[in-house]
Amino acid sequence: MNVQSQRYAGKAGLVMAFALLACSSTVSRSELVGNYSANVRVGTDTLVLREDGSYVHSHSIPGEAATEQAGTWLLEPRAADGTRVTFDRFTFEIEPYKSAGAGLWPALVAKHFGKIRLTINEDMGLYYTKQ
Repeated sequence: MNVQSQRYAGKAGLVMAFALLACSSTVSRSELVGNYSANVRVGTDTLVLREDGSYVHSHSIPGEAATEQAGTWLLEPRAADGTRVTFDRFTFEIEPYKSAGAGLWPALVAKHFGKIRLTINEDMGLYYTKQ
């Protein structure tokens, strides 16, 4: 291997190591407990995960009545695609999911640059981020 190839391999290794450290799916139950805010364009959409396994979901848009719902959450640390938190009786109040009604939401959990995120829709860049 020549010097230029060694430099390229070294840089590629550093980039991969940084990517692995920046994003992780290993999150403990105690780390999940807390306040989360969704990155919605209009209004606010928040989640509070409590130590007792309950949650409160609040949503408000200026000029409309605020909504609040409660239910329970369960950590699934060994799901096939990473750590998941399943919420029961969860109703999305943000588009494009608003009309779906209450049900189970198996949210993928990840640490992104040290912040815990619950994925709403990765393709659309929608997340609840721990505050």
